[in-house]
Amino acid sequence: MAEAKQDLVVVESPTKARTLERMLGNEYKVEASFGHIRDLPKSKMGIDLTTFLPEYVVPDDSEKQVRTLRREAKTANHVWLATDLDREGEAIAWHVADVIKVPQSKLRRVTFHEITPQAIRDAFRHPRDIDQDLVNAQQARRVVDRLVGYTMSPLLWKKIRYGLSAGRVQSVALRLIVDREREIQAFKPQEYWSIEAALANQAGESFTAEVIQHKGKKLEIPNGEQAEKHKAALEGAAYAVKSLETRESSRNAAPPFTTSTLEQEASRKLGFSVKRTMVLAQQLYEGVSLGDAPVGLITYMRTDSLHVAEGALRQAKDVVTREFGAEYALEHPRHYKTRSKGAQEAHEAIRPTDLGRTPTYMRRHLRPDQLKLYTMIWQRTLASQMAPAKFENTRLAVEAGQYVLRANGRRVTFDGFLRVYT
Repeated sequence: MAEAKQDLVVVESPTKARTLERMLGNEYKVEASFGHIRDLPKSKMGIDLTTFLPEYVVPDDSEKQVRTLRREAKTANHVWLATDLDREGEAIAWHVADVIKVPQSKLRRVTFHEITPQAIRDAFRHPRDIDQDLVNAQQARRVVDRLVGYTMSPLLWKKIRYGLSAGRVQSVALRLIVDREREIQAFKPQEYWSIEAALANQAGESFTAEVIQHKGKKLEIPNGEQAEKHKAALEGAAYAVKSLETRESSRNAAPPFTTSTLEQEASRKLGFSVKRTMVLAQQLYEGVSLGDAPVGLITYMRTDSLHVAEGALRQAKDVVTREFGAEYALEHPRHYKTRSKGAQEAHEAIRPTDLGRTPTYMRRHLRPDQLKLYTMIWQRTLASQMAPAKFENTRLAVEAGQYVLRANGRRVTFDGFLRVYT
């Protein structure tokens, strides 16, 4: 009796392949392309300078995997291209489809924002064609990289350090840095002084006020000599409250993470480099074992969208109510609008695939650095669906002879989302 044929699923990384293999079962064979299976040649430009058409080659270290994919694809019922849903992933799928040479009728393209059983089932129920616009966008970026960098990189190797690369990003960034450095060098420093006074109210509570006016005009102090004169005058002045204003204000949480904001916040809060952040995010996305099998813990981490699935918004309300109380939950979900015109709204923001997996629960399953990043993503997502923080703001003006001083104060009247994320 003939053995039943398996479908072939192609992804870009071995880790993702192992995760999907456990989820999909025996009817699917999962193989990794190990990133881009085809690229521009290293030994020459590889771009037709008249038509700008690229010349692609299979690198030596990809030859073995190409043979494997061709062999598996030849005997498979269907070939599912399940690489990432961004430009690079779409281009990898396109290259794989072209290299393995199987009929178009056997090819299926699937994408998913998260590696969870439900997301995988939904993706395989709704395959699509390869998005040629995304492929062309990736090719254009690669071509520009090569046109700019192929002749410039050797100059960097010669003048600065071997191994440095130039391209569409590095070259422009370098120009911006040079322009900014020239502005800094051309800057003419100007001395500036400010004066603050340590004051106290009748209850003995101390606060600091800044001197802002002298004789009805903005106070400008160009040198230390003038500062000492104003200081002496202030020390002998009588202080009295001129005005006191109090008003209420509120502040909403920041939106959930995109790639750039995740990198910035991980650097600021955790001290992670961009590379370390994205490696950890990739691990959380591709799957971490929770006992029975690996499961993706966050949605796809390369995104500029602020969109969050409605199911995740509903779950966020439930988790907020359970963990912190009904007063911290929103009556209606908060939707954030992506400012970038080119944002891919089909993607989601970076969020946990299941907000019920709290950082406390995940502590036993994650390494310390993975837990730190996961905790930050969990907190930011949950905070984005929590009630605003409320404040009482006080603005105090104090007269001291010919001077006016100003002090601002603020106290929290309801912590709201600050309960979770600052």
